[in-house]
Amino acid sequence: MAPVYTLQYAVKKKNLKLFHELIQKSDIDLNKRDKFGFTPLIYASSRGSKEMVQTLIEKGADLNKGNLNGDGPLMWAILSNYQSIAKMLIECGANPDQQNISGETPLMAAAYQGEGALVHLMIEKGANALLVDRKKQTAANKAEKRGYFLIADYLRKAELKQKQKITKKKISLPKTFFKGEKQK
Repeated sequence: MAPVYTLQYAVKKKNLKLFHELIQKSDIDLNKRDKFGFTPLIYASSRGSKEMVQTLIEKGADLNKGNLNGDGPLMWAILSNYQSIAKMLIECGANPDQQNISGETPLMAAAYQGEGALVHLMIEKGANALLVDRKKQTAANKAEKRGYFLIADYLRKAELKQKQKITKKKISLPKTFFKGEKQK
């Protein structure tokens, strides 16, 4: 009996031939987790396989499905120093605010690693600079802790802008709210 190979196996081994063979199957689950909770897209993102990442995205793989700790493909691309893959994932709609079990986000990871271009891209795409992890640290705190003061300054400005946006939003209440009338 021939061995049964999984999509995760093909990606981990960077076996493009097997990968393309498996991806063509109609019953293949692109988002299936292995025993470690990793999806094929997480493996491809963490191993720097642009072609596999692009194919998985085109075939409809979930950009935000995380492992058992909640770290998704974007977080793994950043942690593995594959900035071009991280950029691809962000441009395709990966969530820069996805928090893992420690409350850390891809924005925080990029700030901690001094990846200014990724930090800028995520802020431009709407990442929330105000989020805090379980230790009450923001992305700016993480950048500052590692000595990336320009990134920290940029993030503090983004925090300020985002706080101002929140306070400028007015809540509109119906006139009957002030009169104490019951709604029908």
